[in-house]
Amino acid sequence: MQYYYFICGLPVITIDDAKLPFSLEDFRQDAKDHLSAKDLKLMELVHLPDELERLLKLVYKLDIPPESLSVYPEGWWEQYIELHRQKLGNPQLKLSKCFGKLPDFISLELSQLLSSEELPDYYQADQKLLNACFKWLKDVPNKFLKQWFDHEAQIRNILMAINGRAHSHEYARYLIGEGELVDKLSRSNSADFGLSKQSELFDELYRAYEQNNILYREKAYDVIRWKWVDNHTFFEYFSIDKILGYYCKLKLLARWASFETNAGKESFHDALDKMEASFQIPVEFTVR
Repeated sequence: MQYYYFICGLPVITIDDAKLPFSLEDFRQDAKDHLSAKDLKLMELVHLPDELERLLKLVYKLDIPPESLSVYPEGWWEQYIELHRQKLGNPQLKLSKCFGKLPDFISLELSQLLSSEELPDYYQADQKLLNACFKWLKDVPNKFLKQWFDHEAQIRNILMAINGRAHSHEYARYLIGEGELVDKLSRSNSADFGLSKQSELFDELYRAYEQNNILYREKAYDVIRWKWVDNHTFFEYFSIDKILGYYCKLKLLARWASFETNAGKESFHDALDKMEASFQIPVEFTVR
């Protein structure tokens, strides 16, 4: 399906824009008047890893970053968790129809987590859930999204390995998925994990990582993502892939716009501190 009118009306955005032309929610609302139901679901999938992070933080009663926005109504995930708690004592309990659009693996992983006598380490649970998520996303019926999430998994794995080695922590069991990249990141003893001659992405991420300023480093990571979208939608003119790429860019801008808002409320530096801490391998990762 081609979306001529909708795409022609989208304003041009750049990675350096200080303000959003519209919010993510407003964009989705507008898209409802133009996109098919199938394509709208694809747009929501862009948020899936973030939604799972929100779900897990609620289970572990951890703070959710203020810039984290859900595509679902307030209290939606809390209700989902509570229904699964009730389902442990009543296996015949049916989930509400509103949760029917969620992938089955989420219910399976959450049930296993809630049924454990003691919650496992958060980072282990996070890795297990992400593994299931990215495995499921490999079968998404859209080429752009498949490639986007594969790219995201590579970014996560490369940064995990670089940080893990830099801080002398064991990190291999926290990598996502499998394949040649994961194998090299896990086993190679060379300074570049044996990737610099084969992976342009590794070189780009490593150059970004070497920047001392955490703000510039984070921005560089998003520039890499932005350029990737440009390269993979250049010849897409009026397709859903063009819209998905635009939405991925808008999501990147929304993150930085939220930091700008927080700065005005004297919490921008707190956000950066949390961002910097996220690049430190947690103490639980240390080999004992």
